[in-house]
Amino acid sequence: MDAIARRAKMRYRKLNRYKYQLVSQHTFHLPFNPPKDILTPFIKYELDGKLIVRKGYSWNGSNMSQDTKHCMRASLVHDILCQLIREGFLSYEYLEEANLLYRQMCIEDGMNPLRAELRLLGLRIGSKKAVESGVDDRVYEV
Repeated sequence: MDAIARRAKMRYRKLNRYKYQLVSQHTFHLPFNPPKDILTPFIKYELDGKLIVRKGYSWNGSNMSQDTKHCMRASLVHDILCQLIREGFLSYEYLEEANLLYRQMCIEDGMNPLRAELRLLGLRIGSKKAVESGVDDRVYEV
């Protein structure tokens, strides 16, 4: 978990269709690994848990409540993991790991632990629909 705690500034911008878009590449070191390397136009998730998100990736932020600086990294990583589950790159079993990681990242970024726990409860309800929908309407640009 120490690798996650190393905070790097994440640059993004607000959009109309999606709330945010990365304006620079960002790398995370996740505490769990994919079954094999995953590569999409904007995402590279390596066997060692390294997640690289390319400039231009768009996501919706936290859908449960207002977005704050305490949940931006967490919402980005969670949206990516849900997308990878939805698209069949990761199994459904990764969903709870993604939800727990969201809570941990929020706390690391300064969110009150009780508030992060409440968000986790909301994620456990809402994220199931997100991964079961089978719809990915993201716009990819390369």
